[in-house]
Amino acid sequence: ELLLPWLSRSVSMARARRSSATVKKGDLPVSDWEEIEDSWDRVEYDSFDDYLEMVLGFGYVVLFAGAMPLASALAVLSNVAEVHSDAFKLHFVSRRPAPHRTSSMPRSWFLVIRVMCCLCILTNFLICYVSSEQIEQLAPSLFTSGERPHSLNERGVWCLLASEHLVVLLALAVHNITPSTAKWVCDAVSGRKYRRHLSHERNIRLSRLLS
Repeated sequence: ELLLPWLSRSVSMARARRSSATVKKGDLPVSDWEEIEDSWDRVEYDSFDDYLEMVLGFGYVVLFAGAMPLASALAVLSNVAEVHSDAFKLHFVSRRPAPHRTSSMPRSWFLVIRVMCCLCILTNFLICYVSSEQIEQLAPSLFTSGERPHSLNERGVWCLLASEHLVVLLALAVHNITPSTAKWVCDAVSGRKYRRHLSHERNIRLSRLLS
């Protein structure tokens, strides 16, 4: 992803410099125009792969947190390495993307993350009740003791469904109570709209006086 495109690009640039006979000894090895051409000839940056890596890492952490709690610490180390690798890719491998104003991440990836957050409640409860032995040690009456050890009985299934629904309702309550935009951001946006309104009215009055 990084080394092969960078090496191939470096080799092609070195060959282009050797073949060009217009550079003098006292001049710089690469002129500003050559740097612009080099940046333009690079591959166009695509954020799909970066978002895919981040969303997959997030899914591994939240969906299977009960199976491997150490995954969150490994994800932090992976994200630190990913930050430096993306910076290297933007600086040496791909073309610098054009800046544009945006309010948040792309809507499609945001929906994927929301679905993962909803599914992680079910998967982690299933891991705790079905695969782990902690619930069996805390509440042995929820499991059957016989030919099939570590299997939920009818009471255990109802307890699983009740606890899962309770956490889902708690998550929905937190989602509805917590505002999506901070108060200081709302105040700043309202103040900017008010100043624009005053400026518009002032311009209208000034145009009427001049006319």
